[in-house]
Parts: sequence; C-alpha cells; structure tokens
Amino acid sequence: MNPTYRTVRKRLRAIRQAKGLTLSEASRLTRTTAVTLGSWERGDRKPTLENLIHLCNKYEVSIESLVKEEEPIQLLMKIYHKQLTQGKA
Repeated sequence: MNPTYRTVRKRLRAIRQAKGLTLSEASRLTRTTAVTLGSWERGDRKPTLENLIHLCNKYEVSIESLVKEEEPIQLLMKIYHKQLTQGKA
C-alpha cells in the first residue's frame, strides 16, 4: 500500500472519531454507506478524489489534513480547537 494512502485511511478514521461520529452517523452525514466508509478507513477500498473532497467538505477539514505528514495529535488538536471556537465541543 502506498504510504500516502495509508496516511489518508488512518486520517479518515481519526477525523471521524475526533468529531465524535460513529460510522453510522458519519454515513448519514456524508450520504455514504457505513460499509463503504469502513472499507475506506480499513484500506480495503480506495475512495476517489471526488469522494475525498466530499468527505472533507462534510467533515469540515481541508484535503491537506488527509495527506499532509503532520503528527496525528496535532491534527486532532486543530479539529478540537475548531469545535471549541464554534461551540460544537
């Protein structure tokens, strides 16, 4: 598996979890099945660029946050900070 894709699949799960969403809740938000989301997060299937852009829009994160070689804790802190400043946490 390509290292960048490994990062993407791990980040998809981390972002969803940081937002406090179950696969079922995320599937309703993104209008994607929970089975499909889970397969992307596990790396069983690869989402298209269009799918990734859609997820980023729904999760309110940049596409860079999926591929940038940033420590996961820094990414999660950014998400949590954004939620706090918007009153969502």
